[in-house]
Amino acid sequence: MSNQKKSFVKKTVALVLIAGAAIGFGAWQYFKNKLELIKPTIEEQKRDFVEPSNKTSDLKIYRNEKYGFEIKYPKDLEIREKDDIDFDLYFDNKIFMSITDPEIENHLRLYAVEGSEKKVLIGKLEGSQFEIKSMKDGSLIQQTLIKKDNKLYLFFGKGEIFNNLIKNFKFL
Repeated sequence: MSNQKKSFVKKTVALVLIAGAAIGFGAWQYFKNKLELIKPTIEEQKRDFVEPSNKTSDLKIYRNEKYGFEIKYPKDLEIREKDDIDFDLYFDNKIFMSITDPEIENHLRLYAVEGSEKKVLIGKLEGSQFEIKSMKDGSLIQQTLIKKDNKLYLFFGKGEIFNNLIKNFKFL
């Protein structure tokens, strides 16, 4: 291969890598800046946990047999799912859940605010929760992780609605 062709191939590969990184970073910024902070501890979750009552008029249930979970959510939230490489679930594009390969966990932890990690209960299993600092405005976003059946369940969110979604998440 001539030097000119080698140079062209190198430049093309570099351009594709830079474009991919820019798109990935932009998507990450978009979703993380839509979220609010929550910091429930295991003790708080145990203390605040309320068994579901028969009053479900203000909640809907999203159930996914393929991935073995269900979650109760306010009926006024718009829910959207995407199932391709990973399974993604969006609640009003403000709260995000993904089921993905557990090998991504170490990468996700690179963005954690030092000292922010806590253990939490999700679906009666212990998980980890930590904060991520937004590069755009410095706000903190909560990221919650739990592993089950060689899958990583990843939640991004904040505020009371996010906290309640986590409390109302259960494995089948």
